[in-house]
Amino acid sequence: MQDIPLGVHSEVGQLRKVMVCAPGLAHSRLTPGNCDRLLFDDVMWVERARQDHLDFINKMRGCGVDVVEMHDLLSETLANRQARNWLIEQQITADEIPLGLL
Repeated sequence: MQDIPLGVHSEVGQLRKVMVCAPGLAHSRLTPGNCDRLLFDDVMWVERARQDHLDFINKMRGCGVDVVEMHDLLSETLANRQARNWLIEQQITADEIPLGLL
């Protein structure tokens, strides 16, 4: 595979590949009391967000964009024993997080 530098190198160039994350359980757990802390403007209608997300990725694919779903990448990674073990070893524990960030 050819090494291609990752990044956005143009604001107006053609989008070739994009990683997306479909609305799901995490979005269903948003409440008026926690959405600000989780950096959302407001709670969302999750089912409608899923439909809009699917429409958007279908339009991108229709324009030739390679759309990669984050959950699929995570599943593929966790299926690899070596990668899964590395991720488990790298997990953050409470004693590694500065007081106030918990």
